Amino acid sequence: MDCFDPGWSFEPAAADGRGAMWAGRVLAHGRLVATVTEGVIDLTRTPDASASELEQLTCEGWIARSWRNANGVGGSGVARELAAIRGPICEVAAGPGGGFMPAVRRLNSGARILVNDLSPGVLRPWTRFLAGCGLDPGLGFAAFDATAPVLRPGCMAAVCSLDGFSNVAPAAIGPALDAIRRGETTYAEAAPAGPRPQDQAVESMAAALRRGGVLFAEEGTLDPAGRDDVAPARREEWQRRWSPFLGFAPARAATAAGLRVVRHETTPGRTLDPGEGEVPRDAARFGITLRTQRELVVAVKP
Repeated sequence: MDCFDPGWSFEPAAADGRGAMWAGRVLAHGRLVATVTEGVIDLTRTPDASASELEQLTCEGWIARSWRNANGVGGSGVARELAAIRGPICEVAAGPGGGFMPAVRRLNSGARILVNDLSPGVLRPWTRFLAGCGLDPGLGFAAFDATAPVLRPGCMAAVCSLDGFSNVAPAAIGPALDAIRRGETTYAEAAPAGPRPQDQAVESMAAALRRGGVLFAEEGTLDPAGRDDVAPARREEWQRRWSPFLGFAPARAATAAGLRVVRHETTPGRTLDPGEGEVPRDAARFGITLRTQRELVVAVKP
C-alpha cells in the first residue's frame, strides 16, 4: 500500500491465514476506491478477461511454465540488473507471463515487486499459484490502467516492462475489439483521443520513479515495410487503421517523460507471417509486409 495514496487504508474481509492483503477493500476517507480479491488490488472499472480466456491460461499451465522458465527471461541482462535494485519495483502490464518478475524473484527472493496488469483476472492466477508456493509479502498485485497516475509520485526505485508498454494500446481499446474484428470500425477510430496510450503509460510510470530511479523497457516494435508494388496512398491508409500500434518509440517516449536514456539497443527481428495475428493478416490485405524488432531502453530519472 506504500506506493499508493497515503490516505488509503485496507479493511480486511476475513482473516483466512493467507496474508493481510488477500481479501477486503481499500478505503480513502471512508470512500471505497478498490476491492481486494485473492490478493489482487482491483482499481479498474473495465471488463475483465473472459472466463474462457482465463480457463485456457490455466489449462495450458501458462503461469507455472512462466515460473519454471524464468531463467530464460531477459537475455539482455535486465533481470539481473533489476534483481540488484534496492527498493520497490513496478512490473508494468505483466500479463500472464509475468514480465521480468519471475526471473527477478529467482535471482533475488527478497525483491519487492508490484505486479500490474489492467485485468485482475490475469493477475489472480498468479496469486493462486504463488500462494501454493508460499506467497510472501515482497510481492504485490494491482490491477490498474498504466496510463493513469495511480501510483504515488516518487515511490518506485525502478519500473520495468517486458512488452508491457507495447500492449497498453490494445488494452486501451478494449471493448471495441469485437466491433473492429467485424469491420464496423478501425483501431485508429476506436483508440482514445489524445496522445498514444503507450506514451501515456511511460509518462505515468516515469512520474512514479524516485530521483535516480530507473526505467527498463524491453519492447517488440513493428517496422512496416511495404513492397514496391504498394501505392503510397494505400500504405498510408493501412497505417491510419493501425495508428495506435505503429510509431511507438520507447526511447523517445522515455525522453519526452523527462528521463535520461543511458542505454538503447535495437535488435533486428523477423518478418511476420500473415497467419501470426490480426495485425500482420490485415497488413497482408494491403500488400504490406511487417517486420519486428526488439528494443531495449534503460533510462534514469534525474
